[in-house]
Amino acid sequence: MAMQYQARAHGAVLKEKTRVDRITPDGNGVAIETSQGQFHAAKVILAADAWINNLLAPLGAEIPLPVMQEQVTYFKPTNISPFHESKFPVWIWGGDKYFYGFPSYGEPTIKAGRDMSNNFMRPEERTFVLSEQLVNELTSFIDGLIPAKCQPLRTVTCQYAITPNRQFVISPLKRHKNIIVGLGGGHAFKFAPAIGRVLAELAIEGTTKEDISTFRIPNTGLESKL
Repeated sequence: MAMQYQARAHGAVLKEKTRVDRITPDGNGVAIETSQGQFHAAKVILAADAWINNLLAPLGAEIPLPVMQEQVTYFKPTNISPFHESKFPVWIWGGDKYFYGFPSYGEPTIKAGRDMSNNFMRPEERTFVLSEQLVNELTSFIDGLIPAKCQPLRTVTCQYAITPNRQFVISPLKRHKNIIVGLGGGHAFKFAPAIGRVLAELAIEGTTKEDISTFRIPNTGLESKL
């Protein structure tokens, strides 16, 4: 929200609740077909996350991108004092399965989840319905990890769109340099200002001083089309 305010303050026009259906390169830039009419731009940055391939497909392109519905659960310990942010760390448990958690911020809970539970779906199929199996799995893990009794209070779902190496994709298309892809690999929100600046540099100046060589479009055999 803060970045939206800043964008508006600097003259950006945000078209909220406007679905982008298709982008088509033409001799003068890119035509953008949306649910609110057609627009035209000299350059376009595609930051469509799980829907990116819907826009790349008409261009004969594709990025390998498994999409999953993930979820996190908020637990209430019997005694919240040891879990205050000044005492309880952010943690990650690595093994056959990865789990993670956070201390309480603003409410007497701790937040925990499993990373990449492989609950695959298409973004159009997202139900927002939690998996009781995953809740039970996580609750059992928390019971074995944390001595204090923790009661699950609520579970919320989210959507992961993960690139094969979990890296960002920040790159113009090879055949259409005026179309730039910005894909977060499931964790770009933490880096949004930096990624936004690099994408803006690519769009406005055509280059960036940052080394983005590791953020090329993944090798899929379609590079000649991308």
